[in-house]
Order: sequence, then C-alpha cells, then structure tokens
Amino acid sequence: MKHILLIEGSTRPEGKSYMGSKWMQKVIPTIINDVEVEVINPNDFNIAYDGGEDETYTKKVKWADAFIILIPEYNHGYPGKLKSLLDLESKNYIDKPVLPVGWSVGGFGGVRGVQNILPVFRELGLITCSVSFNFSNTDKVFDKDGNLIDDSYNHRFERPLKELMRLADVFKK
Repeated sequence: MKHILLIEGSTRPEGKSYMGSKWMQKVIPTIINDVEVEVINPNDFNIAYDGGEDETYTKKVKWADAFIILIPEYNHGYPGKLKSLLDLESKNYIDKPVLPVGWSVGGFGGVRGVQNILPVFRELGLITCSVSFNFSNTDKVFDKDGNLIDDSYNHRFERPLKELMRLADVFKK
C-alpha cells in the first residue's frame, strides 16, 4: 500500500484549496490502486515561526511515501504558514517525491507560487515531479459547494499522479 500525504496550503479562513483536496481524495483511488490518502492543513499543527518540531507532523511525514501539496498563489508566492509547516521537518523528506499543485482564482493557476517553492523542496531533499498540476480560475472549476464542474481535470490529473507514484516506487526505502 502506498501512502500519500496531501497538504492543503491555504490557511486563510476564506481559502478554498480544500475543494481541490476533496476532489483529489476521491479521484486518486480511481487512478491508482492500493493507495491511502491523508489530507492535512498547516492550521492542524502548532507552528512556531522561529523553528521547533511537531511530533504529530513528523509521524505523518515518516508515514508518507509521497506528497501532494496544494499551493495557493499569494502575491506571486506561497503561504508563509505552509513554509513554516514544511520547515518543521527535514531529515524525513529525503528522497520522497512531491507533486506541486498550483491553485489560483486567476488564469495562471498558481504557477508563480509553485515556481517560488521549488527551491524549498530541493533544499528539504524532496524529489519534485517533472510535471506539475495547476488549477486556474478555480471559481469556474468548482461550484460553491466544492464540486468539480470541469471534468477535463479528471483526465489531466492522471499523468502527474502516475509520475508521483513511479517516483515513490523508484525511491522507496
């Protein structure tokens, strides 16, 4: 069984990345067999901005074979609380794959946030997929209840997810 830790990057009260994580949690098992997905949010943890540790987060990172991180674009970057969560851990990320997923109400689908966080992934020892996945114009992709409107995402998600799982097999410890 493979374990994917899916991290919702949005920590704002009005943030909507939960819509993407809810959809991914449903669609992943239809593409990949024998997989367990757990969704977390930085707000679930006690994050000190000057470092520190969170034993619960460390256990989740150790459990994961791979990561999917929803990265909302905040002013051409990514959320500070997401960075602080990632900084709680270091040694247990080594050689684990990560699929960055950009999220934006704008037309670029969070690509600038993804581009800005890639050096962080490298420094932490994560193996970044060669393809990313982006949600553009999220207010048109999901309805107000978080249901997917644009079915093309179901097919488009298959390639990046399969690459993530291939890398998880290659780097399995």
